[in-house]
Amino acid sequence: MKQLILIFTLCVSSTLFSQDYVKLAETNFKTAEECKEAEPKVLECANYLLNTSANANELNRLSAFQYLFKWMEGTADYTFSIDADVVDLTKGDTSYMAIYFAAMVQTVLQNKGEKLSDEALHETAVNKLVSYCEDDTNGLKPNRAIKKIIKKRKKS
Repeated sequence: MKQLILIFTLCVSSTLFSQDYVKLAETNFKTAEECKEAEPKVLECANYLLNTSANANELNRLSAFQYLFKWMEGTADYTFSIDADVVDLTKGDTSYMAIYFAAMVQTVLQNKGEKLSDEALHETAVNKLVSYCEDDTNGLKPNRAIKKIIKKRKKS
């Protein structure tokens, strides 16, 4: 009986402390202040996307990505440019885009004092995306463009 109570308690506590971003996806940022106040939660979402498997809790990952993307659109403190290189790299696939955007957001929020060029931000995000895809436990297989980058890395 004691074991049953212990198992039940562990199950309940794990669901209470798990991250749930579903409600966040409903958020709309209307002011610069709202965006500024949301930065810690946005960074948490970026970290969540970069540190969990692409196969884990797809609804939660999608919600975290939506929240992050809405913040990217609404913030006046940072600009994010998406060019043809990004489209070629991700092939428009949401799974790759989510990791790329999360990497961009994580980079700017962790380096608030620095002014990063678009090229430097892009390079950092690409490196994080490639590293994410290289890790088999993340469940996101590298596409052809990412495989080329991995091959170049190994030759260097």
